[in-house]
Amino acid sequence: MFHIGLRPSSMASYTIPLAAAIALAGAACGDSDPIPKGVPDGDGGITEPVAYKDPLVPLNRMPGSTFVEILEVRAGDNEDVYFCSGVEGLNVVDASNPEGMRRRFQLVSALGNQRFPRCQHIALEGNLVYYTNKGDEVQPNAFISAWDLGQTPPLEIASWMPEGVTIEGIAAQGNFVYAAIHEGGLQILERVGGQLEPRGLVIGLGNAWHVAVDGDFAYVADEATLAVVDISDPSSPQIVGRTDIAGTGQSVEYDPATKRAYVSAGQSGVVIVDVSQADAPAVLGTANTGGTALQVSVDGNHLAVADWNDVRVYDMSDPANPELRATERIAGNGAFPRILGVAIRDGIVYAGEWQGFYSLRFHPDREAPDIFASVRSVAFGKVAAGEKDAIALIVGNQGTAPLVAWQLQLPSPFSLDKSAAVIAPGEVEVFEVLLEPSEDVELRKELQIWSDDPDDKPLVLPLTANRPGFVVGDKPPDVIAALLDGGTWNLSEQKGKVVLLAYFATF
Repeated sequence: MFHIGLRPSSMASYTIPLAAAIALAGAACGDSDPIPKGVPDGDGGITEPVAYKDPLVPLNRMPGSTFVEILEVRAGDNEDVYFCSGVEGLNVVDASNPEGMRRRFQLVSALGNQRFPRCQHIALEGNLVYYTNKGDEVQPNAFISAWDLGQTPPLEIASWMPEGVTIEGIAAQGNFVYAAIHEGGLQILERVGGQLEPRGLVIGLGNAWHVAVDGDFAYVADEATLAVVDISDPSSPQIVGRTDIAGTGQSVEYDPATKRAYVSAGQSGVVIVDVSQADAPAVLGTANTGGTALQVSVDGNHLAVADWNDVRVYDMSDPANPELRATERIAGNGAFPRILGVAIRDGIVYAGEWQGFYSLRFHPDREAPDIFASVRSVAFGKVAAGEKDAIALIVGNQGTAPLVAWQLQLPSPFSLDKSAAVIAPGEVEVFEVLLEPSEDVELRKELQIWSDDPDDKPLVLPLTANRPGFVVGDKPPDVIAALLDGGTWNLSEQKGKVVLLAYFATF
């Protein structure tokens, strides 16, 4: 239950304690089987670890391949759950037993690439399910595919494949479908027979990314704003309200019980917007998630967030002050986590990790600490024998109870300025990791942080130094690139200039 890779921009939400951590009396670094001894409290007493229970408990991973690329998750009104997969299309999952989920159907549109269906977004309406393909190098033409789940097997009954349009998030209501088409705006379609016929088009949107619909209004994540659209006349929709969300909208969830829209806004977290007055939407609060908020899902007062690094659950009873209640990091197949989709229903969280589909049970009554570290590993550069170097390591508690980090263990030639701490909820402690090698050799060790977080026993961070390759200060090898105009570009000729290196992948 830890969060790693915390971005510096989110550090402002934590307060570094003024008092230094109290060293653990009698702690011996290097013990193979450490025994909890607690942390002296400074008044002659001992703060001991507590046997907490985890508030977000993994239940099951649905059997299947790890090559799935899950992008979005939806929970239906029945016992089914749906997820979009880049390589498996639209999956209908029987979740009547969350601990034994099984796939009922795998749906691939006749319009799409049969090997890589590239399902991206889902909309549900009664027995119908719609999914989008936004169009890419694998499937050049974007489309929406409609399926009737009232038949066995489900039947593809309608579709829309426009030219020159990129389709992103969708919503459905009655016979109408609402598609966010980026700079094209919001397209309203009506299901007529075997076709989805275009009706109204919302103009005045800069980059419509996702949409939620309820009654006469649609709520559109449009760049750094949430736009409210009157859709009472499908042939002539009108923008009636807009508010800034201080981030880039990724998905929208509307809660009719509270008349709030929840917008996942990437690195800006989740923005809670009061839309009770359509012409005057107002931001109520923001949950700074620490990662990249990609999809949200509401279950009463609780909001689940797919935050790339982990799954998160917040209590939204006070929307101005969202309370983080639980997190869970799911590293599929031992790799870094990529949690892009989430749905919550009746206390069960369904998470789409890039390599698998998971169920977890949320226990709102449980209080527990939740450890996180500011880095995935502590990586020194080249440190010669006899020299010294140090790296600051931030360890924090994003849980709801005090964290007793009663022992930090690491092998020589690494050392710490302190070996234990008690960290209050929402606070962090800064440790200094020191290195003074006695010989010039590559080092690959690990740091173990023993605490009373209920599901990190212990938290392990790799320690490295003197690894082969280039480090800051080394002269880089020359790089020669062919330019489009027929010339060449040489890195060696850029001495004294600022050079930006950009690494990226497309898939």
